[in-house]
Amino acid sequence: SSIEASATRIPTAEQVAGTPGTGSSALESSGTFRLNEGWLGPTWAFQAGSRVGVGVSAYMAVRSQSGRSQTIQQIATPQSTGLTNLDVTEFSYWNVRLLSKLGVEVDLSPFTFGVTFTTPSVNLGGKGEVLVNKGTTAISPVDSTFVASLEATSQKDLTSSYKSAPAVALGASYSVGATTFYGTAEWNGGIDEYMILDAADFVGQTSGDTLSVDVNYELKPVLNWGLGLERQFRDWFHFYGAFFVDRSALPEDDDEVITVALAQWDILHVTGGFAFSVGRVDLTVGLAYGWGSERDPQAVRGSGRIANGETHLSESETHPWLRRGLLKAEGRSGSR
Repeated sequence: SSIEASATRIPTAEQVAGTPGTGSSALESSGTFRLNEGWLGPTWAFQAGSRVGVGVSAYMAVRSQSGRSQTIQQIATPQSTGLTNLDVTEFSYWNVRLLSKLGVEVDLSPFTFGVTFTTPSVNLGGKGEVLVNKGTTAISPVDSTFVASLEATSQKDLTSSYKSAPAVALGASYSVGATTFYGTAEWNGGIDEYMILDAADFVGQTSGDTLSVDVNYELKPVLNWGLGLERQFRDWFHFYGAFFVDRSALPEDDDEVITVALAQWDILHVTGGFAFSVGRVDLTVGLAYGWGSERDPQAVRGSGRIANGETHLSESETHPWLRRGLLKAEGRSGSR
């Protein structure tokens, strides 16, 4: 998967700062996030009696993910005051882990059912890196005070750790004449918060505060289900249709930011298609449509975080114009 986002706005300084006055401003926010994961492994299956089949698969999962978020805010006034705010966070990692699946199917035609168990993963290892570059320079329009802030760190060759939860899936089918009905449900276990990349604390260059930037992860248990239909019109022509849900496993009402999450959508899917034969060639044609919405956009950010708060700018506490401008810039970054 890949998500690329960009937003540019050129409002007046008054619109950004929320105070009367004149001036110009420009706001820019962008984000590029990528995720790849592949499973490779052997499967062994056998027939345990006339109506029971058993299969076991062992997988090596290779995962790589990267995310970058950037926000730039500039404000300038005719009084030679203004603000420039830069907020860049970036992470990337790769990881290898092992897991397996065990499945059992029972054929009691016209009724069939099965169960599959997926084990928790075993981490083999990996590497990653993080980057944080947050800086602000400003001249207050109130008293022309100059304010500068910089919090930056770049850490490479970090050890990565990735976990996938256990899962149990149930499925069944029932045939009536030329029509077969399907149903399935899968429960995925939760994962307590842990660090994919546990970066070292660093001292802010201007604030002197000890800050931390980690790539963290956490999942809640979730149950997904689906219904399907197959209709055979001729020996060579079949129709298929299905509806299934894909609920997000990200925790709700959590103060912690899930840095590697791309979205928090609960997605519903509808699919339909045909399978048919032309001579000795078997063909399938289908369409799928999915829709959903995000519950809380502020709960997900595809970037690193500074645990002790956003860009530290204690000198600006007496200047609401500067403080409001900073918060607006970071709010736009967070929502993407």
